[in-house]
Amino acid sequence: MAGKGAERTTYMKLVLVIIGDGRGEYLEQAVPAITRNVLHPIYARCMVDDSGDSDYAIHLDGMYPDFIIDHGGRRGMAGAVQAGFKMALNYDPDYVLWIEEDMLLIRPLPITSAAQVLDSNRQLAQMCFRREPWWGSPQEMVLGDQLLAIMGEATHTEIRDEYVIHDYLFSLNPCLIPRRILKLGWPSGPLGVGNEAGMTTKLNSLGYRYG
Repeated sequence: MAGKGAERTTYMKLVLVIIGDGRGEYLEQAVPAITRNVLHPIYARCMVDDSGDSDYAIHLDGMYPDFIIDHGGRRGMAGAVQAGFKMALNYDPDYVLWIEEDMLLIRPLPITSAAQVLDSNRQLAQMCFRREPWWGSPQEMVLGDQLLAIMGEATHTEIRDEYVIHDYLFSLNPCLIPRRILKLGWPSGPLGVGNEAGMTTKLNSLGYRYG
């Protein structure tokens, strides 16, 4: 999990993927925040519309003409993430910046630093960017810190200068994902298999860890 810091970078093919389910009021704040806080050039902008609302689909097409938008209907979490992985792979990216529509960036992201860590440690599946505690996680709220909560749950952690390695969770919070992980695919199946925990189980079995 990467901490603070940001910089302009040498070239790498970065694809942005935003996942949403119809909460346009959040998306209208998230997109300008991405423009302000992602300093690295974005090769392609992709959006997965999981709302299943045809009127909303028309609205998105008009509102975000610089995005390639997948209007595949209401597929749920696993289907939407699978669609996002597939869209990104169409552009053969080096990395994908993954953001959900209700995630608001408040400072520039250290894209280059995160990519350098992923390049040098091939067993890292992602680098997440630190966020505020989530009200749905009592431990995060008590500790007042997302990263401390993760470290408390992990069975293995390594503290480095600017980031932490752990074995707890592959997270769909704002993160940088390398192409090698996209190519493995997002799991599907019975309830729970196609969520973050299912992806974590899959990646842990292959020896991956998370930053």
